[in-house]
Amino acid sequence: MHYASQRDPQLVGLLQRASVAFLIGAPLLAIVSWRIHSELLAMLSAVVLALGIGCLWTLHATSYEITADRLRIRCGPSRMAIPCETVLRITPSTDRRNAPALSFDRLQVDYDQGKRRRSVLISPVNRNQFLEHLCKVAGLEMAQGADEGSYVRRESSLKTDSSQTR
Repeated sequence: MHYASQRDPQLVGLLQRASVAFLIGAPLLAIVSWRIHSELLAMLSAVVLALGIGCLWTLHATSYEITADRLRIRCGPSRMAIPCETVLRITPSTDRRNAPALSFDRLQVDYDQGKRRRSVLISPVNRNQFLEHLCKVAGLEMAQGADEGSYVRRESSLKTDSSQTR
């Protein structure tokens, strides 16, 4: 199932203003570089144009998809696929680090990648429906005690995973 990213007006506004500035600045730099015969400014105008396109692409193509075995994350030109069986924990977060999310109301998804533990911050619309779906596919359940509000791998899933590795 496909889920769009939640949109924080401040973050979306920032990306919109940045893309407009980059898309206006690129041709201006190109004109100046042509007039003064500067290859450096010409290259800079190409980079600025790419940044403007990247900002627009991020605004219009940030989403999440849960398939039978993967959580797929799209953010502009960037793509990521996390196998559902590697998801260990999902925790609500307001972390402001760079992430494939258009809102600061986020979910931190912790997962195993080989011998390393990784995490990614996402912000799906229909958060409860998204959590219910991902928990079902990934074998997660609501945590008890100090971790309340988080979702963790079921004990039975951990036992079967560890018994298969022996």
